[in-house]
Amino acid sequence: MEPYVFPHPELLDAALTSIVSSQQVLLTELRPLPSFGRNAWHVTIRYRFGSRQNTRSLLALLLARTTEHSTPVASYTLAKTAGLPTPTIRSMAEGPEGVLLLCSLPTGTALADLLRECVAPWQISAAAVSLARFLAQLHQTPSSMLGLEATAEHATESDHTRIATLKEVARNTPDPLPGKLDEILEWISDQLRVTAPLVPTVGHLPLTTVFLESGEVSCTLGWEHLALRPAAADFAGMLFELSPFDHAVRELFLSVVQASYLQAGGSTLADAAARALLDIIERSLIAWTARSSKAFGEGARDSVGMVRTLESAYQAARSGLTAMASL
Repeated sequence: MEPYVFPHPELLDAALTSIVSSQQVLLTELRPLPSFGRNAWHVTIRYRFGSRQNTRSLLALLLARTTEHSTPVASYTLAKTAGLPTPTIRSMAEGPEGVLLLCSLPTGTALADLLRECVAPWQISAAAVSLARFLAQLHQTPSSMLGLEATAEHATESDHTRIATLKEVARNTPDPLPGKLDEILEWISDQLRVTAPLVPTVGHLPLTTVFLESGEVSCTLGWEHLALRPAAADFAGMLFELSPFDHAVRELFLSVVQASYLQAGGSTLADAAARALLDIIERSLIAWTARSSKAFGEGARDSVGMVRTLESAYQAARSGLTAMASL
């Protein structure tokens, strides 16, 4: 098997040198961690300090150098200062291509792994309560502590842009798909028009990047995506994250995490199902368009099945996020 090649080795060299000073460093392991994100890597180094040889494993996060409103370093630093469970950054290097953060490996158990190991309903509920407490803490953190004031307008613009793009795509699909898509997108628009407070969120939260210790979230990644959004933005993606688990696990987890979050003083989640449905439509259209392009004209016939899929998701969404666990 060919060794993996790090995209920007100069950033890795600079970050490692900052950690171990001028000591000689041998890179003994470098492998991607796709469950942590597209640009996450496991790095193991060996170096000599005096007469002793040391080995250290690190998490390397290669992130875009800037976002529209902040930088990854600022987002992680402010989140840590606010007492949120961030990884411990050991070193960083910055270049035109991006920012590399070298962090200590997260301790604890990834939430996704914990759910796979659960053998009793109370264990699933306990995991859901832990995540709910973390989300309540995040959403109740003053935005001024995280430097997020400038992101408020972007949240609304993003919703409008996504819906407008899907409506444009719908116009180019064969009947009966355009009519059904228009109906569903209008319902989503109505749900998102209800004013929900904007709170600090990270958006889609992969359960593989949330780590628990002693019943509390000890570390999570994705802080580069910090922005002001409705609280439901952190809940909508759970449906996709829970898809590998059976229906009973999904339903119990979703019901408990929402109830516990609201009990902890969390914000309204009235638009969570609409946001989850919007995600489903985007993914479904991408997959359907790809299949239809290979079907040489059979897309019109396949569109009937697509309508059934969307109608099923639509009816579930009208009953709330937990009802969508059956999808």
